[in-house]
Formats: sequence, structure tokens, C-alpha cells
Amino acid sequence: MIYYTGDIHGSAKGIVAFAQHYELTESDIIVILGDVGANYYGNRRDRYCKDALAKIKPTVFCVHGNHERRPDTLAGYKQKEWNGGLVWYEDEYPNLLFARDGDIFTMEGTRHLVIGGAYSVDKYYRLENDLLWFADEQPSAEIKTNAKMLLGNHELMMMNALYYPPPEDEEWPEYYYERKQSLWYRNGGEITHNYLKHIKKTVRQEIFEYLEKLPVNMEITVNGRQFILTHAAPAELYETYGRKYECERDFAVWMRFDSFPVLENCTVIFGHTPTIRFQYDNPMAIWDAKSWIGIDCGCMLPEKGDPWSGALGRLSCLRLDDMQVFYSEEPQYDNLKESEEQHYG
Repeated sequence: MIYYTGDIHGSAKGIVAFAQHYELTESDIIVILGDVGANYYGNRRDRYCKDALAKIKPTVFCVHGNHERRPDTLAGYKQKEWNGGLVWYEDEYPNLLFARDGDIFTMEGTRHLVIGGAYSVDKYYRLENDLLWFADEQPSAEIKTNAKMLLGNHELMMMNALYYPPPEDEEWPEYYYERKQSLWYRNGGEITHNYLKHIKKTVRQEIFEYLEKLPVNMEITVNGRQFILTHAAPAELYETYGRKYECERDFAVWMRFDSFPVLENCTVIFGHTPTIRFQYDNPMAIWDAKSWIGIDCGCMLPEKGDPWSGALGRLSCLRLDDMQVFYSEEPQYDNLKESEEQHYG
């Protein structure tokens, strides 16, 4: 069995008690999702945590957090292959494994993509108060090879409200940012704005520059089948269907089709529009039409549901290798066809 926890920050008592109380064995795995604290000080003080974890029977699989050192920067660690990925370990603590970020590990038939680390919001507080802060806390570009991000309309709303200048032909430039901020706030942006107000300007600038570089589409081929990944629509359709949008970028993140054009030799996978707009399922399910697959199943509406239909939302994932469907709150299906049969009978 696999058990997930996190953020023990060097205090292993809880995990030891858990393993003993539930009589975990060598066949079990405990996954600690960052801030283990076993490599915090980088000296003998870390042994207290490691010694405690070494006394329990399960394998302890550790993901890197932002408040700890990376094991490859410390002496004494070796590397080996484990369940499809690479891990660091010490001979003295063979059950304590530290995952290499960016690798994919298969545990009990489920593939786990490991992307550890984070930005410390308390970075400057830690520096000013002589607390440890680690410059390599965030994953590098190499580490993030297996994780991609596309621009969506919510990121663009933020950029329009806070970063991009008004167009040169803007009729009322003095009211431009007020209108853009109002739109952003109506779509839930106020909480993000309040957060951004309390971080340093240099960090905000880094965020804006990162978002500005994001692509709007991505083309991939899996098992000989071509896919276009996008938030709302492929940019290449802008000239034909994007008359009401000012540019390809706006079209790619905002477009909602009333009828979907049939595309030759490729399948578009898109989000943006909850699938309840195309079919009725409660909870919402992935929508599969000819050359288009909608995967926005309203995961922001898990409790209250869609305001118009009442359908509950959930997270959906589609694995392109075999077109297997996964949902956050229901059993997985072997493929899209089986998912549809379950919903339609």
C-alpha cells in the first residue's frame, strides 16, 4: 500500500507512530511530499530524523521541498534506479529514498511525476532573521522537462490588468486598467491580486515575464496520433473563426465554439468551457467529439455545482498513451468509450 503525507520538517515521531500503529510492512511505501527535513542542516543534526525513519519497515519515498537541501549537494549520497526513476540514498539508511525531480516513478501500477521544490514566500524573512534559505529551492528548467504549462484566459486577465500597456488605439486609456481589473476580479482574481501586493516587485516581475513567455498551443504526437493542446482553441484557426478577437493569443485562450469544425489528421484537447455545455453528466465528464476532446469538468465546482445545471464538478485527466480516463472522485475508466458507456448506458 502507498500512504501520502508531507511537511514533517525533521520531526519523524508522527510517521513512526503511524507505521507502528497500522503495522506497516516492508511492502508498504510512505510518500512524503516535500519538506522532510532529513537534509535541512547538512550536518549531524539531520541524523535524528534519519535514524527515526530508518527504524520503520516501509520504504520512505521523499519528494524535495523548498525548506531543505537537495541530496545531490551533500556528501555520502549514492544514486540508483528505483521503480522507473532515479533516487538518492545512503548505505546507512537504505529505506530512505530521495526522488530525482522530473522523473516518473511507477508505484503499484500508478505513475507518479515528481516535481519538487517551491518558491518560499518567507524568503526575505528567513534571510533577515538568519534562518536557512536554499537558492536551489525551485525546480530548474531541466527538471521541468516533463511538466508543461499553456497560457489560459485567467493568466491573460491578470497580465492585462497589471502588466500589459493599453493598446495605442485605446479610446479611454485612463480607464483601461480599471476595466481590466474589474473583469479579472469578476473571475476570481482579487485573491491573487492581494497576494501579489505583498511580494517584492522583483518577484512580481519574474512572474509576469514567465507568463509572457508561455505558449498558447502545443503540438504532440502519441502513438502516431497527432494532438493540439490548447486552453480554448488552436491559434491556427484564428483567421477563419476569430473575427471578434484582436489577436491569435486572445482567440486561443477565450474562444468558445457554438459548433466545432472537423479537423483533419489531428485531435484538439481543450479546457476553458466546462463540458456541461456540451453534454449532461452529473458529475461532469470528459466530452469526446470528432477531432475535439473537452476536459474541463468543472473541478472548481465540486460542492456547489454548476450554477445553471447543478452538475457537480471534478478534476479529469486523460492519459494519451492509451486514452485512459481518470477522475478525482470516481473510479477510473480504461478508455473514453468505457467512460461514455458508463454515463449513457
